[in-house]
Amino acid sequence: MSGIPGAGPGPRLEPVRLTGGVVRLEPLDDAHLPGLLEAAAHPEIWRWLRLALDTEAALSAYLAEVREAQARGTGLAFAIRHLQSEALVGGSSYLNASPGDRRVEIGFTWITPARQRTAVNTEIKLLMLRHAFEGLACERVEFKTDAQNERSRAALRRIGASEEGTL
Repeated sequence: MSGIPGAGPGPRLEPVRLTGGVVRLEPLDDAHLPGLLEAAAHPEIWRWLRLALDTEAALSAYLAEVREAQARGTGLAFAIRHLQSEALVGGSSYLNASPGDRRVEIGFTWITPARQRTAVNTEIKLLMLRHAFEGLACERVEFKTDAQNERSRAALRRIGASEEGTL
């Protein structure tokens, strides 16, 4: 039940490719692991995230976690491909999806340092937001970031996100 009078449950998360002018978001799978391992080989990426995906073992374990979340309908992870170079440059995910509540979180976004502070992050967020609202019929999309991660907080402000509070 969604808690919204007359509103039924939203669609389940299903693998989908989202393409913009700068990046393509591809559902994460085993074929992405070598390219992502190269993109992830920078310790500064992992400072504010719950785990580092900088080893083959960590990436493989994460992929297993992603598959479980996808099977439950609560998550979907993407590999980020830079269109001009065709290189994999990071990842992002839909998390904590609640189709009945028509809500999803966008998070666990990481980008290799060479592509940070470029159009990559903005386009990732816009593609995922558009798909959440238009493709998944969400009524709420959430972002969570560490209170001390000023770069991520500033990036969210640039796309018009509103801060609701600090945990």
